[in-house]
Amino acid sequence: MSLPDDELVLQARAGEWAAFEALAARYRPCVLALAIDRTGRRDAAEDIAQDALVTALAKLDTLEEPRCFGAWLRQIALNACRMWQRGEGRTLPLRGPEVALTASDVTMRTIKRREDRREIREALLALPENNRLALLLHCVEGLAYDEIADFLGVPRSTIHGRIARARQELRERLGGRLFGALGVSCHEEGPNGGCSGPHPARVVVARRGAG
Repeated sequence: MSLPDDELVLQARAGEWAAFEALAARYRPCVLALAIDRTGRRDAAEDIAQDALVTALAKLDTLEEPRCFGAWLRQIALNACRMWQRGEGRTLPLRGPEVALTASDVTMRTIKRREDRREIREALLALPENNRLALLLHCVEGLAYDEIADFLGVPRSTIHGRIARARQELRERLGGRLFGALGVSCHEEGPNGGCSGPHPARVVVARRGAG
């Protein structure tokens, strides 16, 4: 059984490296998804995620509420994203996130028409950022509602509502065929907190014009 964040933080402060490794493994997917959504570049997001975790380790003693590690790490990651944008001379996102769909998943092989891909991309772009991020973290990264809530610093019920609204909006925009092909139709958490059923199609967030 995995330990809660506050216990892992206390152990890490006491010098137990494995405890921080557990925290890093728990939250790295969240940080990476956030960084990709903000920068639009996978390579930059990987660097930002690494920098955020290194910073968190260095500043771990300054965390006042160990149980709030996830939300604290999110602020570190956001600051790292802002520093990247300043370094790149960008004060605003390029043009909003673009969704690239890989064909490695069997579900994605059904989405061959360029028009369908464009329609899916535009539907995902139209989602509010908070709803889109919650949806991708749950249905793509397979994170539990509680994990997402800890990272975003909001109640579990808020995450449930954001994901439900995102699914409903996608269903209305895309219709049954494309919504099903996108692979975000898991309605409840499985026994271990992730999506029940087959893993959904892999969705990678990137920004238009990003290299």
